Amino acid sequence: MEFLENPEIALENIVESIRLDEARLERMKSSYSAITSLLANDKDFFAQFGDKIEVYAQGSASIGTTIKPINDDFDLDIVLHIDCDYKKFSPAILYNNLVRVFRDSPRYGDKYERKNRCVRINYKDDFHMDILPGFSNKTAGETVICVPDREIQGWTVSDPKGYTDWFLNISRNIVAREDFSFVKSSLETKEFEKINDKPLKDAVMVLKMYRNEYFKDDDDKKTPSIILTTLAGLSYKGSGTILGTLKQFAKYTRSKSSSGVVRIENPVLPSENLSERWEKDNTIYKAFFGFLDSLEEKIADLEETANDFELRESVIKSMVNQVNYARGVEHFSALAQQNMKENDFGIIREMAKPKTELHRPYCLE
Repeated sequence: MEFLENPEIALENIVESIRLDEARLERMKSSYSAITSLLANDKDFFAQFGDKIEVYAQGSASIGTTIKPINDDFDLDIVLHIDCDYKKFSPAILYNNLVRVFRDSPRYGDKYERKNRCVRINYKDDFHMDILPGFSNKTAGETVICVPDREIQGWTVSDPKGYTDWFLNISRNIVAREDFSFVKSSLETKEFEKINDKPLKDAVMVLKMYRNEYFKDDDDKKTPSIILTTLAGLSYKGSGTILGTLKQFAKYTRSKSSSGVVRIENPVLPSENLSERWEKDNTIYKAFFGFLDSLEEKIADLEETANDFELRESVIKSMVNQVNYARGVEHFSALAQQNMKENDFGIIREMAKPKTELHRPYCLE
């Protein structure tokens, strides 16, 4: 089997290769724990809440769509959720105390940065952490929080935990799945298992890679990941492939634009307008639909390349960047070598040609 035999094979291996490696994941976990401990020991403010403080990931880290960076650092978004009625405190008290904790810390004093709704910690390696503080707003919903907003000098309502649950539930709704047949030696009882990746998550990662490529010279107009992720979730109809999911994304988004400027609401909190910038700056809105036009062209090109591997390679590289393409080739080669070694021990693995569009790689568990 060739890397470019089917665009789905190439895209799947590229996605696998850009997932955060164990070293980065461990650094993230360590940083996450250290900040949690710092806040729990703050006797001036945060310690009073005791076990009412919950710290959890949000965004790409919580739904499994974080991609390994090429040149830029990657981000870890976490929520500092205090299960206490937001009406008992002002936004300024919560935000300023969070800033104070980092400002007065020998470890974080030179790393923190004030943002509109969060405090950012810039680490010396290749990632930063955004800490979003909030108090509960049980009137609006069980997982809803009120977050300090410096720009409006008040509270903003958000529901990161609800959003994570919404996306993950949708990602499991795969209705088109294809199994391969395997022939195994009677001397070997270990079963081959399918890589348990979800087409929706994979498609979001491809969208983010192509977004980064498309807007690499116009960063101010780059579409936020939350918009790409939300539209992908809203459009998902259970496709078993990355390309099928991208087509659903494009079709759904195109249909939404027929009635004027598209408003993208948080699906679990409709009062939150995720596309607010589009309404304020029409050039950003138009830039997104330029991106969508280009994406549709790329999808069509991939479907029409047939046996023209050179053209297929060119199209995929233009979508994911040459660095990520090379990572995918390396990942594919490593799997192939692993399979060859297993075969040397008497395990025969036979990949049947797929009867449907789905053609996803397998590996030994």
